Amino acid sequence: MSADGFTFFAVQSTSSLTTVAATTASSTAVDCNSTLNATADLCAVTSPTPEVGSSSWVADVVAPLIAVLLSAVIIGTLLGNTCVILAVTVYDKMRTLSNVLIASLGSADLLVAIVVMPISLQVSNK
Repeated sequence: MSADGFTFFAVQSTSSLTTVAATTASSTAVDCNSTLNATADLCAVTSPTPEVGSSSWVADVVAPLIAVLLSAVIIGTLLGNTCVILAVTVYDKMRTLSNVLIASLGSADLLVAIVVMPISLQVSNK
């Protein structure tokens, strides 16, 4: 944040002492926990918090669209990999080494579509 030639940096530390540095021609450090702090307004760092119950219409429209898109991806993954696995197992001419490796890759992808993708869909809609 810059105002009138000053640049303010918030420094996060692992101890309870937090410092804010104001850099000008000569750099100075301000102790936010000090009782003799003349620049207490530099230490007040607030983050914007949304009001309870307020939601934008964009979030109300985008979340269901993302859920529908991810559901379509899951269904497509299930159907496509099932077809690949069935093609290699049913037809004798498809049982070559490279096709068996592709079917193995399809079975791993099918497990991802069954186990991981529904969990990801649930987490993304929270």
